[in-house]
Amino acid sequence: MIAALVQLDNDQNPASAEVGPSCNGAAAEAPLLSAGPTFNQNGVDPYLQMALDELPAEDSDGRVRLIQQARERAEQRAERQAERAERQAEAERAERQAQRAHELEVLQRGGNALTAQSREPSSVQTPKPRPEHFPVMEKDGDLDTFLRAFEKACRQYQLPRDQWARYLTPGLKGKALEAFASLPPEADDDYDAIKQALIAKYRLTPEVYRKKFRHLQRGPHDSYSDVVQGLRTHFDQWIHGLSVETFEQLRDLMIKDQFLHLCPAEVRQFILDREPTNADKAAQIADNHEANRKPETRRPVATSWKGGKPATNPNAPASRPSGGPVPVANNRPATDNLEVL
Repeated sequence: MIAALVQLDNDQNPASAEVGPSCNGAAAEAPLLSAGPTFNQNGVDPYLQMALDELPAEDSDGRVRLIQQARERAEQRAERQAERAERQAEAERAERQAQRAHELEVLQRGGNALTAQSREPSSVQTPKPRPEHFPVMEKDGDLDTFLRAFEKACRQYQLPRDQWARYLTPGLKGKALEAFASLPPEADDDYDAIKQALIAKYRLTPEVYRKKFRHLQRGPHDSYSDVVQGLRTHFDQWIHGLSVETFEQLRDLMIKDQFLHLCPAEVRQFILDREPTNADKAAQIADNHEANRKPETRRPVATSWKGGKPATNPNAPASRPSGGPVPVANNRPATDNLEVL
């Protein structure tokens, strides 16, 4: 073996071939290093080869020591790899046993093991989301679009709703971040509370969505399908903001909205300021508004001249006789009002 090592060292380093027997046992032990992670085209660890090249050819003890250390490291690596392979095989065996136990339990309950087996990988293969996988609320972005995209991403990753808040907050900026910062600490993990704070900060009331629904216009780059999708989105936000859940509630909402459309602008604003909950209350508010502003009616006093004398209205109060005293307040005599010339 020593002779083979010397021959290999001579082949790789011709300058050391002249040394001859003095290098007995000092060549690179390449066959013993085949377990190493990286080798050159001759099957020798390049780091060991560099170390051997730094030593003089006559330093046989040093070269043997380097080779022995490299062999020990290679053996340690091989042991670690074997341990990892054993652990992985053990984990796979445990997983197969658990799967068989689950299938057996399903069969005992009268279910279908194939169905249970086909459902299991779908949940296991779902990738774990990271904050960068979710949309970001730009400074001047549209809050509706941001929230709809975020909730869609949460559903895609099958996140429980109680985990939505922790993935929402890293994407908030500008006004949205201010709204979140103003919430109390107990609302940090409450997605619904954060969402309501954002809606309040951007003043997205049901009336705003109603106006968006009524006044939506087709843009120059929008298809008709885009227009329908926009109408659907604004309508959903409108009725959800008013907690409309039944057909009767929706019917009353449509009647109230059409009634407001028929009212004059002043009356409409007066009704909206009082926030009626149904069409009947809206009509009552409008009737009260009109009754309170109805002008008072007074009977006019008609006068005309006939024969040089004014004709009096028979319903008018009696006038003072001509030549009589001038009535004054506090029953003072008429002479008190005469000027002394």
